[in-house]
Amino acid sequence: MPSPWTCLNPRRNQFVLGPKTWNLSASLFKAVRINERFTLRINMDFFNVLNMPGITMPAANGILPNQLSNNEPRNLQMTMRLQW
Repeated sequence: MPSPWTCLNPRRNQFVLGPKTWNLSASLFKAVRINERFTLRINMDFFNVLNMPGITMPAANGILPNQLSNNEPRNLQMTMRLQW
């Protein structure tokens, strides 16, 4: 007799994201040639561009707390790289 656990869906342990729990990241770069040998590359990375706060999942009692955000805040990272 087969085990009763073999009929379960293999994706049964996957979770579904709640409402507005997604974010968008973007990146820009510009390469500037200084002379024949040196190039300066400027990068700007934006994390959570749209700054969607997201809604936390309800607790066991069914209450949605509005004090906390489910997503990270908007971040900007700027870097420069000198190539030779």
